[in-house]
Amino acid sequence: DMDELAPEIAFRRLQIASSQGDRAAVDRWYAEVERLDGGFLGSAQRILYRDAVEQWIDDPSDTAAAREIVRQGEGVVEQLGGSSANERVLLGVLETSAQAAGAIWELESDRAMLDKAIAFNQRLIDSGAASGPVLMRQARLLERAGRNSDALEVWRRLVAGLESESEDWYEARYESMRLLSAVDVESARTAMRQHITLYPSLGPAPWDARFRSLARAMNVEVPR
Repeated sequence: DMDELAPEIAFRRLQIASSQGDRAAVDRWYAEVERLDGGFLGSAQRILYRDAVEQWIDDPSDTAAAREIVRQGEGVVEQLGGSSANERVLLGVLETSAQAAGAIWELESDRAMLDKAIAFNQRLIDSGAASGPVLMRQARLLERAGRNSDALEVWRRLVAGLESESEDWYEARYESMRLLSAVDVESARTAMRQHITLYPSLGPAPWDARFRSLARAMNVEVPR
């Protein structure tokens, strides 16, 4: 009687199909592993996630591979989420899955993928991996999702945390004032006047022109 071995046999066949690059067979045996549910599903998800990452690296326009990264990445994140020993791997999966979901949103305007990208980014931030690039990506995605107040808070966090007068700092300061002007124009004008006082040149190109344009839109006088 081979019934007890059926889940492992299906998984081993999945491994072989993956090593041979046989996508149809991979899909077939993954479905079988999923159906039998014999303790091999987590390992199968990691195989499909790894294969999808390799495909996407080879062709960043391959949205099918990007979708597979997101689909399997969610499962892998759940597997790894409870173990501090796997923290480095978890952060890598979150980063790659966030990038894949964001790429699908940019290419196909898929709102579900926008929400998933935000969720992956938030897990990264909550895990203590709130680097400048992650926060900037999150702020842009939040604004695209119509969550301007949340985006403003992230840009403010960047203004407070980035090195003053760095390129990213000027971007964060500009974006925070731009978003603030939509909800509290008087506070935005005060912030702009402070910026003009502290940085009379407004900043390096292209931020000087952008600050100047934003100031005009807010009816704030800028020295010539």
